[in-house]
Amino acid sequence: ARYQRHSLSPGDARARFLALGDLDAREALAGIEAPTLIVHNRDNRVIRVIRVIRVIRVIRVIRVTHARYLAERISGSRLLELDSDEPNWFLTVNDPLFDEVTEFFTGTRTLDADERALAVLLFTDLVGSTTRAASVCDQRWRAELDAHDAMVRSQLDRFGGRGIKTTGDGFLAEFHSPTAAIECAGAIVAAADEIGLRIRAGIHLGEIERRGDDVAGLAVVIAARAMALAGDGEVLVSDSVRSALAGSRVRLEDRGEHTLRGVPGDWRLWAAGT
Repeated sequence: ARYQRHSLSPGDARARFLALGDLDAREALAGIEAPTLIVHNRDNRVIRVIRVIRVIRVIRVIRVTHARYLAERISGSRLLELDSDEPNWFLTVNDPLFDEVTEFFTGTRTLDADERALAVLLFTDLVGSTTRAASVCDQRWRAELDAHDAMVRSQLDRFGGRGIKTTGDGFLAEFHSPTAAIECAGAIVAAADEIGLRIRAGIHLGEIERRGDDVAGLAVVIAARAMALAGDGEVLVSDSVRSALAGSRVRLEDRGEHTLRGVPGDWRLWAAGT
């Protein structure tokens, strides 16, 4: 919504939507000689309803058949159909899309060495935050969140972690050492208990893709899924973390294999303690 408001004034937006039904570029397609990449979200389900004076016009989704029509008539073009129901493909952080666009412009999808790295990721989450927020006034809940955020940042500094971002009632952080990540998670759980809050955490060791100060990739998803399966005050780690802890003082208790939503295969998780 913010993107659209910043793009056009209300009057220009109205004129643009009214003009959509009058555009017909079919005769021009055969004359396009530039390299062309056509991108379409296949399951786009958005329906826009526009009231113009007393007439309601409904502009339905632009179906994938339109993109296929373009691809058939623009010589040498490439069609990329994305498995998404987002109305605007360019507003979604979609790794396959970035790779395709990079290859289209540069001829290769090879990432710079600095963009990918091996890292230990820690996800934390406040247990029962929704219930807690509903039981106290907004001002008190804001104060509790501020105290939580300050405490987590203090522990990250103490154990050498880098806070990547907050998730509303949790944190995503990066470490160079699995032991440091586990000890930091344990310290966060203990410190939260002292201020009347309960924390759960998930840790995974894997390859990440850096996007500025943020990180992306399957490793982020695995760390988040491990955290979601952790109990009150529990720190769950993936098998890759366990393998890296050979000879460490960290104690691990087998929590069995789990299916992580959106992640292929079964994953064994371990409860960590020091």
